[in-house]
Amino acid sequence: MSTTAVDETRRDETRRDETHTAGQRIRVHLERAAPWIAALTVFSLTAWALVRRYGTAPTWNNQFDDAYITYRYAVNLARGRGLVFNPGEATDAASSFLYTVLLAVPYRLGFHDLEQVASVLGVASLSTIAAVVNHTAWRLTGRWTVALASAFLASWHGFVSGWATSGMETVFYAALVTAFVARSLLLRIDDRLSLALLCAIVLTRVEGALVAATWGLVQLHALARGPREARRAVLQQIAVLAAVTAAYYGAKFVLYGSPLPHSFLFKQITTEHQPNPQLAVDEWKQLGVPMVALALCALTLLPRDVRSLAMVLYVGVSALSVWRGPTSHFTRYAAHLVPILVMLGAFTLAELAKQMPLAALLAVLWAGSTAVESFDRLYDFAHWYAGHQVCRKRMGAWLEAHADRTRPVLSSDIGAVAYVAADVPFIDTYGLTSVDVMRAWARGQTPDAVLTQRHPAAIADTNGPHRFKALMFLEGNFLRRPVHASAWLERVQVGADRFDCTSPDGIRFAVAPIDAP
Repeated sequence: MSTTAVDETRRDETRRDETHTAGQRIRVHLERAAPWIAALTVFSLTAWALVRRYGTAPTWNNQFDDAYITYRYAVNLARGRGLVFNPGEATDAASSFLYTVLLAVPYRLGFHDLEQVASVLGVASLSTIAAVVNHTAWRLTGRWTVALASAFLASWHGFVSGWATSGMETVFYAALVTAFVARSLLLRIDDRLSLALLCAIVLTRVEGALVAATWGLVQLHALARGPREARRAVLQQIAVLAAVTAAYYGAKFVLYGSPLPHSFLFKQITTEHQPNPQLAVDEWKQLGVPMVALALCALTLLPRDVRSLAMVLYVGVSALSVWRGPTSHFTRYAAHLVPILVMLGAFTLAELAKQMPLAALLAVLWAGSTAVESFDRLYDFAHWYAGHQVCRKRMGAWLEAHADRTRPVLSSDIGAVAYVAADVPFIDTYGLTSVDVMRAWARGQTPDAVLTQRHPAAIADTNGPHRFKALMFLEGNFLRRPVHASAWLERVQVGADRFDCTSPDGIRFAVAPIDAP
């Protein structure tokens, strides 16, 4: 063979080697990018589906009433009035500190429609759950089919998705917990991002203490059994979390006189929102059995280490707190558990896909059917509830235009009304946003002294089917401890309504004057 032919053969071999090497590099890059491409796809599809379902409905702008309490706190904070419901009154009734601050920032920047801001934040949080679950299931199982199925089950299930446009912090908190559990307990990554997520969880809801305790169990084990060089980093992380927690609860004590939300006292003195374990069990039996079954089957497949033990303990204790805690619509307080159960269930789905593919498909279809059913149920509930909020917001608009700003308005369903009437002071007969009223109920007294001192000018409330709901509180109804009826019942001029609105289901909402003392 000539020298020229030999050189040509060598060049061909070199080109083939370079092509093969380039192909390998492309495959490696694709393998690394695939989880993120899939996560972005799931993120986009979840956001699109939710906006498609809710975006044109009344639910987008008529949300859960507690959300509007948080909105009013955010508005007052953004306006420099402080983290309060009524300026000058130190009452801790916002559902979440961090969520309230996040809403106050865009309001301060000029985005004054907090319903839209909260909906965007909720949809983004839901999509984040989808992306995190997808990526985590991919890393744990190596199966893209299992990862995609898990992502859709976790994000589309009504226990989670149904609250994404409610205005509440429910899905935002669930996204934080999902990201932390996935990163720290499942993928076993302890870094600054994991610590930042944990601090955000503690600042978002009081239940975040359970997540912090779970993380603390893992860190104590690391201090006892880990290498000496790693202990300093662990101690630094513990110190940071302790400092953030102490500063947060210390500030609440200084501002409100109690480190715990006033809703804790409210739930102790009223008959509403009391624990209803049977309701929670019934809702999970109807719509959550597939997730629980897949997660339980995964217990035998988890690594035998302290992180797995800590995660199982967290799920168990958190479920117990939901079961024995205050009742909520469609297990709202359990929303953060759904993505965790689904990520655990990914182990089971992957094993079924390997051993019995048909069984894996049937399990996904079973879980998917309950997810779709729960999604529809929550939509129906939100659509029905939106009709009430339309009337409450109209009451608020009337009050903002006509109310005497020097005298407060009496109400019980105080969220949407007070958010729209942002410059009108309110007295909450529940006591949730009026701590002086709540403390009177707790002492077994009527709030007559409070009402006499502040002499409200009007009542704006649910007025049906028979009478104002706020008056039922003043009569001593809804209270666990018997209380004499308030003398202020006689001051309300029932039938002299200045404004009224009737919801599609026939409930009246009205504004009526109160005789001056």
